[in-house]
Amino acid sequence: TALPMGCFRTRDGHINVAPMPYSWTELCRAIGLEELIEDPRFATPRARAANRALVNERVQAALLARDGAEWIERL
Repeated sequence: TALPMGCFRTRDGHINVAPMPYSWTELCRAIGLEELIEDPRFATPRARAANRALVNERVQAALLARDGAEWIERL
């Protein structure tokens, strides 16, 4: 399973996030979480799955910074 995956809140609503496992780096860069790219807790799909709650928490916090339309354009 690709992570993060699901419906996440934005500043003005919700968006669905469903990246492919190989697009983790691009997702992190697009939402301003570059520090997660090299973090061993998130380095592989298996590691992200083991840390699912933390992945979702960090992504959710980042997505609250902008409106849904802005995220859709960036992603």
